[in-house]
Amino acid sequence: MKKLDAIILAAGYGRRLRPLTLRRPKPLIRFGGKPLILHAMEVLMAAGVSRFLINAFWLSDRIKSFLEGTFGMEVVLSRERVLLGTGGGIKQFGEMVGPVFIVHNSDIVHRINISGAVRKLMDSDALGLMILVDGHANSVLVKGDSICGFEKGKGLTYTGISVFRKQFLKYLPERGSLVEGVRRAIGEGRKILAHPTDEPWMDAGDIRLHSGTD
Repeated sequence: MKKLDAIILAAGYGRRLRPLTLRRPKPLIRFGGKPLILHAMEVLMAAGVSRFLINAFWLSDRIKSFLEGTFGMEVVLSRERVLLGTGGGIKQFGEMVGPVFIVHNSDIVHRINISGAVRKLMDSDALGLMILVDGHANSVLVKGDSICGFEKGKGLTYTGISVFRKQFLKYLPERGSLVEGVRRAIGEGRKILAHPTDEPWMDAGDIRLHSGTD
């Protein structure tokens, strides 16, 4: 694959991180000495990503300034006029993305082997793949090697990292969630692989994790 795109979802208000996010957008909150979005970009570059497609909404000027001053790589920033949700945030890049692309939340920190997940999808006939852990927000139901539904309190936790073929975009809403798109795809008989892992991962969008951090 000559070019691998990653969509980083960075448009939320960051309500769980208030008051830190009242004057700074969540992707720029520092964790372990650097902004959360930089954690995401570094692991994605290590996985072979050559272009970033990033959505922003709350305090988007701050995100724009950070990206302009930090990276020499190709970065496309979409500054949403209204919040499109995780599904709409992905769908808006439909004309740009390559045949296979990664989706990555901007508020997670991990050491997950994303390259392995990309290869797993490429070696299959599935439409997409979701990386899962056994965590505090279990809701993804798995049957065999595939996602079969969603139910709060059951199954596994979605890490915020997934890999999709471009054809998945047609299932996403213009405004709404990624889960809506997965539900639609499954409902039409399309396969979305489950990729469970026990590699280190955390949701860093919780204010309790940022006490005393820089």
